[in-house]
Parts: sequence; C-alpha cells; structure tokens
Amino acid sequence: MKIGLATEIDIRRKEAWSGTILHMVRALEQEGAHLEMLGPVCERETITLRRIDKVLRRLIGEDPMLNRTRMMTRRKGRQVLKLANSSAVDVLLAPVGSTLIADLPPSEIPVVYCSDATVRLMLDYYDWYGAPSKTARNRAIASEGAAMQRADLLTFPTHWAARSAIEDYGIDPSRVFVQPFGANMEHPPTREEVLGPREPGPFRLLFCGVQWKRKGGDIVIEAAERLVASGVDVELTILGCTPPKDWVPSNALRRVTTVIPFLDKNRMDERKRFRDIFACADLFVLPTQAECYGVVFCEAAAFGTVSLGTATGGVPEVIREGETGFTLPPGSNGSDYAAKIEKIFADPQRLEQMRYAARADFEQRLNWSVWAKMFLTRLESL
Repeated sequence: MKIGLATEIDIRRKEAWSGTILHMVRALEQEGAHLEMLGPVCERETITLRRIDKVLRRLIGEDPMLNRTRMMTRRKGRQVLKLANSSAVDVLLAPVGSTLIADLPPSEIPVVYCSDATVRLMLDYYDWYGAPSKTARNRAIASEGAAMQRADLLTFPTHWAARSAIEDYGIDPSRVFVQPFGANMEHPPTREEVLGPREPGPFRLLFCGVQWKRKGGDIVIEAAERLVASGVDVELTILGCTPPKDWVPSNALRRVTTVIPFLDKNRMDERKRFRDIFACADLFVLPTQAECYGVVFCEAAAFGTVSLGTATGGVPEVIREGETGFTLPPGSNGSDYAAKIEKIFADPQRLEQMRYAARADFEQRLNWSVWAKMFLTRLESL
C-alpha cells in the first residue's frame, strides 16, 4: 500500500503538530508502509497566515482564521490531488490537514483524516484560539465539516474527540477509528532502565510544559508550597518553561526547586538529561487546564513514572485512573493537588505497583508501534 502523506508544513518543523506527525510517519514506515510525501503544500502561505492570525489575536482579541478561507482550501485541495495523482498513491492521509481536504476535488483515492480534536471542541476550550468573529467561527466549522465529510476514514486518539465528530458533525460512527497515540520518543528506554529501584531521597515531583498558564504551573507551585509547609520531603523540577517573573517562592521551596527552561532533544547530552529527569521522577504532575490528548503522559509512562493530571479533554483516556495515575476534577487548586500528592506519598507500595502498570500501559497501548499496526489493519478495510 502506497500512502500519500499530505501536510501543510514540513514534518521536521516544530510547528508540524509538535513532532507528532514525524513520529507517526516513522512508526508507519517501521511497520512496512510505503509513504509518499505530498507536500508541504502552500507552506509559506500557511505559516504567514498563522503569524498574521497570532498578531491579530494579540491586537484585537479576535482570530480571523485566514488559513481556512475558501480561497486557501480550494488552492490546497487542487494541489494535493495533483500531487496524489502524479505519485499514484493508494490512499491519502492528512494528519491535522482539514484545510487540505476540505475542498479536495472528486477522486477515487480513499482519504483519511487524523486529528486529536475538532474545531467545535477547541473554539470554547483552548484560550489561544482567541475570540473569533462569528464569520471566522462559522468558516472554521464549515471548513472542518467539509473535510470530515470528504474523508472515508477519520482517526482520533480519544473517544472524547471521536464523539464530537459523530455528534457535532454527523459523521457515521463506522467511519471513525479510535486508537491512542504514542510517546514522541525516537528511542524509548527499556524496562530494565526504568523499573529498577528508585534512588533514595525526597519525593521527586516533575512538572513539564511549555505553556505555563494552560499547563497549570501556578497550581503546581501552590501545591509544592503547601507540601513544603506541611513538612513533606519533596523536590520539584520544572522543565520546559520558566515561572512568571513575579513568582516569589518561600526560601524553603526555593531550596528544593530546580528550573530547567529548555532541553534540546536533538543534542545527545541534553536528551540524556531529559531522560534522566523523567526516569528519576516519582510523580509527574500536570494540572493542565485544557488538553486534547497529552502525549507527555505517554512519555511519563514510558519511564514508569506515575502521572497526576486533570480530568479534562482526552486526559482521562490516557491516564488510567488508579492504575497508571490519577486525575483531579477541573477547577482543582493547589491545595487539592497537595492533598492528593500527600496520599500518594504515604503509600509507596501502591506507587511502586503503579509504576509497573504505567510502563506496561506504554508497552501495550501508548506507543506508536501499536498505533501503526492497528491503523494499518483498519486501513486495509478501505
């Protein structure tokens, strides 16, 4: 089977779904699939329009969603079909590429659309979507709806997203395939590397996220302050971002907190440090306020690290409650997280069992190899 991969942006770019498409492609190729790269299609225009959208969101508080105009979707659709025909592909795969297939001309080539959410879910969920005008909002919904109707198969990592496609867009459930994504790691650690005895010392908490506010950085800080004040022997590592400049921690918390703004996984030394941090953590804490899936929870599971997150979006389908981690209700504050962490800290035997369960979940479900096998099997039905 020759799969044509249609993308708007070079999959090696960070903007290409934060590396998810690249890991998806690698997994498919490792399973023997033949992928033909169709694109990037209109990459320069797409990036330019996204930047304009971002500026306008800051200036006027509205997102015009210029990349979803009919002029752009028609142009992209024609170009995608031309590339697909010239490459003689058997099937067309468009990961987060609704604008590529919304106005795709008629063809006998089966089309597969892949995403982790829908526009209807995101518009009232992710604050960085801004406040689109009624025109832009309707345009975005209509464009994605057309893309979903054009697709022969729609694949999502969660039932949360799949339900929206079925209920909000009227997609036939028989055309929807749900399979969890995997950890975005080229060389995951082995069981032997991560399931050995933990090093003695304080209870090590890890927070990892780029967007401080959305990921719940303030909640983690509040929780850590309460734990320290209660005399709990903890250590906090903040990875991937920096606390706000106005953050003034207590001296006690400052002594046990390490902030690492950025690690480049393409550099061997920094990649090793990233792995060491996850492997040493006793609990991965991410009080995210909005999350479509949460690939980072898959990464934590790969290291046998138990997760504590928020029961929002697709997170409850990644973390298996009470088995591989825990979730707290949306709106939970630092005090709530501190109380939960204290309970986890007080039961080391259960935590150890959950470490093994988290790693097993990564091996059996939360890795790209499993996703690729299941996806290719489903693809055969087309």
